[in-house]
Amino acid sequence: MNSDKILLAPYYWTLRLRHCLYDKGWKKVRKAPVPTVCIGNIAVGGTGKTPFTELLLRLLGTGDMIPLYADLPARVGVLSKGYGRKSKGFLYVEADGTPEQFGDEPLQIKRKFPQVPVAVCSSRIEGCRKMAEDGCELILLDDAFQHRALQADCNIVLVEFDRPLHKDHLLPRGRLRDIPERIAAADIVICSKCPDDLTEEERREWLADLGMPQVCDAAKMDAAEGTPLFFTTTEYGQMQSAFEEADRHYLYSGHMILVSGIANDHPLAGQLSRQYRLADRLSFPDHHDFTAADLRKIEQAAAKYPEAILITTEKDYQRMMPLRAQLSENIRRRLFYQPIRARFLTQEETDIFPQILLKFLQ
Repeated sequence: MNSDKILLAPYYWTLRLRHCLYDKGWKKVRKAPVPTVCIGNIAVGGTGKTPFTELLLRLLGTGDMIPLYADLPARVGVLSKGYGRKSKGFLYVEADGTPEQFGDEPLQIKRKFPQVPVAVCSSRIEGCRKMAEDGCELILLDDAFQHRALQADCNIVLVEFDRPLHKDHLLPRGRLRDIPERIAAADIVICSKCPDDLTEEERREWLADLGMPQVCDAAKMDAAEGTPLFFTTTEYGQMQSAFEEADRHYLYSGHMILVSGIANDHPLAGQLSRQYRLADRLSFPDHHDFTAADLRKIEQAAAKYPEAILITTEKDYQRMMPLRAQLSENIRRRLFYQPIRARFLTQEETDIFPQILLKFLQ
């Protein structure tokens, strides 16, 4: 990372100056009228912010789990910038909307949690004000860690297991959108996408690799001792058909064509390879808007491997739904998506997390 100070000096020192202006109070920082929890990261994409937001919603009792936060406000909302949307201003997400209106991730959350108010707004301060006026008592801020003008009550920062911060570099050399020292501003750190069988030694090694002495393993600490670190993993749910014409016989095919537009599809490919042999892989940039040329590539791959199932991600499915009329019947019969969930690695972490979160929100 030290080399970034030289090789990427303009970008590095611009980031440092920006944070200094906020830290010294020379740029104004405001709080929302209701408690807020920011779910953010330091690297671009791929850390699992949306699955973790969904985990929080389930824990808060808005999903299919018994609520762990009996003392927290009852009405929870989600506020996002709505990356990639073509619309402007503040909007409440509607489940029958499109990614062009709301962005793919807010749309996914709304469809999975229809009872939860989900909104998009480029100004987090304005968005929080509006949602509070409309009755929200707690707001989850999706991807707002770099939005310094709003001071969240709790900053949760996700770091991917395979990419500790000090082993990465600033854009464009690596995937860091911010300086790694910013982890010091986190109230809770999440090591995401961990192996299910992570050992105690591997936990200690990862913590050492993070290079941040104030961060301590939450399963073995008193919250007063430092910044708590939790480990989460990814659960893969039952494959879902993308369209009503789906032929579920393709689920038993021995081959797959993977179509994805996410930051890192390697974990998904690895998981699916346990059941399917990879016939073809069409990888697009994160939040990719599928074009007619992209759809032709998918059709060509499907024609080349007529027995293979087509699998996409839950997020990409949101962007493919509006393209239904442009997809052939063959694709609609063979396209499925893979749902995922985040969960804490241990029961101890599951139990202690609400206690720590509550301290920031009381």
